[in-house]
Amino acid sequence: MGLFGGNYNRPGPGVPKDAPPKKGIPRFFEMLTRDYAPLWRTGFVTMLCFVPLVFSVTVIYAFLGYLIPMLIGAVLYVLSSMLAGMAVAAQTAVTFKAVRDIPGFAWHDYKKAWKDNAKQARVIGVLMFALLGIECSSLVFMLFSGTQFNAVVLGMAILGMLLCTGCGMLCFAQMIYLTMDIPTMIKNSLFLLFGYLKRTLPGTLFILVPYAAAVLFLPIPFWPLFFLIGFHNIVLLGYGQWVWPVLDGAFSIAERQRERDAQREAEAAAAAPETPADRTDA
Repeated sequence: MGLFGGNYNRPGPGVPKDAPPKKGIPRFFEMLTRDYAPLWRTGFVTMLCFVPLVFSVTVIYAFLGYLIPMLIGAVLYVLSSMLAGMAVAAQTAVTFKAVRDIPGFAWHDYKKAWKDNAKQARVIGVLMFALLGIECSSLVFMLFSGTQFNAVVLGMAILGMLLCTGCGMLCFAQMIYLTMDIPTMIKNSLFLLFGYLKRTLPGTLFILVPYAAAVLFLPIPFWPLFFLIGFHNIVLLGYGQWVWPVLDGAFSIAERQRERDAQREAEAAAAAPETPADRTDA
């Protein structure tokens, strides 16, 4: 049989009705192969939103010791953190929808999540990336400045990065599904991070470790490959697989959405005009 000579009109074997749902690594690759294309498109926009953030960091380190350029770089960093925060919130909404196996239009969902969560995402973005910047700067200074190695400083910096990333990503996930103020969101993130450490820690490491390895060991000319392969989508998809059960178990998000959808359908049915067939049946 030739490569293009098969009969593609004949249905395949399908999936058995009693087949158990996939878990772990098979489940991850199932989501990745199924949703890679739409996630790549929105993820590419997300990665573009990080370009100003990378540029501001470059300005700060390129003019280290010069007050005015460093202040300009710091202002750019804050503004870029707002943009990056909105992009991460929107991409998290699209990715979690894929994790939950909910059909939709990725680009429409991305724009809606961007618009709906813009205000809170800007604040969380500034807080998260500002704290991450401080932790990363202290780590880089210790590793490359020639100062004496200090295991305590290294451990505190790594712990700070875990806390910032874990709490920040949980804040983005909460703002998508829940209505609450930012202090409550941060408090919930801390409770979730430590209360469900068996899932939140691997999820956070799934984001931090690949990026840290790329920054430390991947030559800079290869960094554009991140854009081409949709690296952010891969790590965020793995993060969602770890963390979504935590959010749903803590807040019953799926159940609340089913109840809300049922209520909307009932209201729509009640508001629908009566048809002649309805009057005849009555």
